[in-house]
Amino acid sequence: MVDILLPVYQVNKKYFNELLKSLSSQSFTNFRVLIGYDDTNSEDIIRKLLVNYPKINCVHIYNSNDKPGIFSNLNNLSRYIEGDYVQFLCQDDILYNEFLNDNYIALKINNCVGLSFCQVDWCDQNSIIYKQDAHKSPINKSGVIAKNNLNLILLNDGCIPGNLSPVMLTKKAYLENIPFNENLKFASDFDFWYRISRKYNFFYVKKSNIILRKHIEQASETIGIRQLILDRIYIYNNLLSNISSKSKRFMSIIYLNQTVGANQMLYLIRNKDFSFVRNEFKHPFYPLLSTFFLFITLNGRIKYFNNNI
Repeated sequence: MVDILLPVYQVNKKYFNELLKSLSSQSFTNFRVLIGYDDTNSEDIIRKLLVNYPKINCVHIYNSNDKPGIFSNLNNLSRYIEGDYVQFLCQDDILYNEFLNDNYIALKINNCVGLSFCQVDWCDQNSIIYKQDAHKSPINKSGVIAKNNLNLILLNDGCIPGNLSPVMLTKKAYLENIPFNENLKFASDFDFWYRISRKYNFFYVKKSNIILRKHIEQASETIGIRQLILDRIYIYNNLLSNISSKSKRFMSIIYLNQTVGANQMLYLIRNKDFSFVRNEFKHPFYPLLSTFFLFITLNGRIKYFNNNI
């Protein structure tokens, strides 16, 4: 059985109904949904919606943590896992019919794999798909990504699943690595994948099996660039610590300032947040180096941000 962990806060009735509809159409049916609530109003709305989907097995769980949030909610839901596999979902996702089945098969037939994730499409607030195969592919085709290669891939490509929702884990890999770090408000999932990568291979399903919604109400849009940068500093320093060669570590830092750091500087300059640059923007990101790379690539970055952000 697959346990689906679904944290909820201020549920949107339209979005959640679309999620339930896509869940009811899954070719893989041996699952139950653990819905974790961070507010008291969402449960009543969801229970009324579920009347139209009697075949979906749901367990309703309230998160009593003093500090609510997605990762606190997930940590609470972890206590109720019974299935052999754990799938994450968010309340505004839309699933293609083979979503659960493809992730499940990848884990079932590959004993050395602890985490499976798929490619994604993006839609807007009106459920209109505006970008297909939206995430950067870590490999050219579906298959196993060896744990020995994952540290370098995570450094080069960042959080390769991109989000929580494309990911399914074996129960063993999940329980060995909980809890999520609740201090990382933006990128605790990235940190979690990193910890799993120290012991387990990943499997990439090079097929868009899920539609992720991009809108201003989602959690990642409300956390802020400061927290995002602090989370990245923590995670990338962990990744860099696993590179034994000083020269390779140096080249990785140059690469990170060119790719990640320059984008962060663009965000901060746009928001006139110079105090953060002086006080918090630190190793492995260097303000002068990131600014230099931003300057020489400014035109392309501005075009990208205007088209995608």
